[in-house]
Amino acid sequence: MRRGDVDLHAQTCGDHGGPAVVLLHGLGGWYGEWTRTAAALAPRRQVVAFDQRGHGLSTTRPVETSRGAHAADVVAVLDALGVARATLVGQSAGGHTALVTAATYPDRVERLVLVEAAVGGGDLTGHQATIEWFRSWPASIASADELADLLGSTADVAATWWDGLASAPNGRRPRWDLSVLEAVLTGIGHREHWDEWDAVRCPTALVRGTRSAIPDAQVARMLQRSGVTLHRVEAGHDLHLENPSSWLDTFETVLSI
Repeated sequence: MRRGDVDLHAQTCGDHGGPAVVLLHGLGGWYGEWTRTAAALAPRRQVVAFDQRGHGLSTTRPVETSRGAHAADVVAVLDALGVARATLVGQSAGGHTALVTAATYPDRVERLVLVEAAVGGGDLTGHQATIEWFRSWPASIASADELADLLGSTADVAATWWDGLASAPNGRRPRWDLSVLEAVLTGIGHREHWDEWDAVRCPTALVRGTRSAIPDAQVARMLQRSGVTLHRVEAGHDLHLENPSSWLDTFETVLSI
């Protein structure tokens, strides 16, 4: 679909008369990260996964990279599909998008599931390290094994990332533009978005890895609000890819609360 100057690539599956779930990937990711999750949900729910602006098959170099633009994209996808309200599930940067969407468009969000995600802000040195890591990616990656070494991940996790890369003469290459990733991360990291968090009114689940990248202090403050639950998965930051079975069990628990 098209919104302004941006094409948004979305995939849908499942019961189109059932409750809707929107799946939002993290920085540098793509909608295919959620393939296993979508398949598990499809028998009972309408599932939507899309490449956020600057990622995947959506417009790679959008002019606007603000948090507000990302949230408006979510609502535009819902509108295009005729979905009035949805559960938003976001990992890392996608979780921040889900949070801002729930705060800005409360009537459109039934439930919020933040997977290794919180209110942003934090250590600018850490954000710069993230960008430098993305900068270290070669122009062409020869194989999924090479990508696994780059990610420091298992073959299964690397295979999912590999499938999201574009073809290159000697292998595959990232689809994202580094300047866009940096702009997105700056929007998330320049402050802690507590005003947005305080504006959220829907039930919210925090799903953390046991090797979480999310500050404990932020999680503790988030849990002070009523209607917020905390769940743990034995994994790191990409817990939906690192331990998909435990993630899916946890997610089913969240949806049944």
